[in-house]
Amino acid sequence: MSADFFFRPEDHSYWLGERRLPGVTEIIDYFGFIPEFSKDEERAEEGQVIHEAAKYLFQKRLDWKSVDSAVLGYLVSLDLWLKATGFLAEECEQALYHLVLLFAGTVDCKGRLPNNSRWIIDIKSGAAARWHKWQTAGYRILSREYRRRGALYLQKDGSMARFKEHDEETDAAEFISMRNVFRIKEGY
Repeated sequence: MSADFFFRPEDHSYWLGERRLPGVTEIIDYFGFIPEFSKDEERAEEGQVIHEAAKYLFQKRLDWKSVDSAVLGYLVSLDLWLKATGFLAEECEQALYHLVLLFAGTVDCKGRLPNNSRWIIDIKSGAAARWHKWQTAGYRILSREYRRRGALYLQKDGSMARFKEHDEETDAAEFISMRNVFRIKEGY
């Protein structure tokens, strides 16, 4: 990783020196695949709280007493899944960029199962959507190593999270196509 690469949380932007890099979700959103309700400010704030707490849970550092009751069910859901699968996090909330394709993104979690299969996990607090497969494909490209990938749908009611593997080989090519058109249209 270059020392010149950084993520600016106040406007959720990625930078490589003076050059702004588009994010994985920004690229997908450009094509209209992300519905407006998913971008609601209140939902985004709740999602950010869930992701932050999930990071601590993955790292086995979550102080359960600090968890807001509004998001408690989601974290219980994740905890049940972690215990049932034996998943071990290796890295959480890692901002990455691709030097050739010039895009960036933040991977929610990379880790492994007891059988040593390695995974990119994207945490979701809503319903499954078609665009999630392109999101994890973008993250797989950024990770620069082969890892299986999928979305983990946390349940508000505290029932066990549901995992959906994204295993279509065309997902990465489709994401790169989106990235290329985005780059041409936006002048990145």
